[in-house]
Amino acid sequence: MSKEDYYTEGQEIRGEWQGIGAEKLALSGAVDQESFGALCENKRPGTEERLTQRTKGNRIVGYDFNFHCPKSVAVAYEFTRDERILDAFKVSVNQTMREIELEAQTRVRQNEANQNRTTGNMARTAL
Repeated sequence: MSKEDYYTEGQEIRGEWQGIGAEKLALSGAVDQESFGALCENKRPGTEERLTQRTKGNRIVGYDFNFHCPKSVAVAYEFTRDERILDAFKVSVNQTMREIELEAQTRVRQNEANQNRTTGNMARTAL
């Protein structure tokens, strides 16, 4: 464990692959370090195939979206352990991420022009 992992110590909730991009890459189930690392290196998981034409060293590998429920909701869950509370939170986050995914874009550099192209897909993880 590294110093950055102190806040997850003792937690065993693993993220699951989600999104149209994950489906296109045949990623499903629990996220594993090897597949996640391959994506960060611009490679199709399980192969050496590049995902994009070029791999620039200063590219943005991904974005980290954080969702936090109100403290009262977290306290209610902590005291009751009512899984419906956690499930409702997960559903709301997943619905929000599906909306964000519809607007996902990539940068297209062609003929010395930079344009954003809507892809409508993301390979993402969620609890």
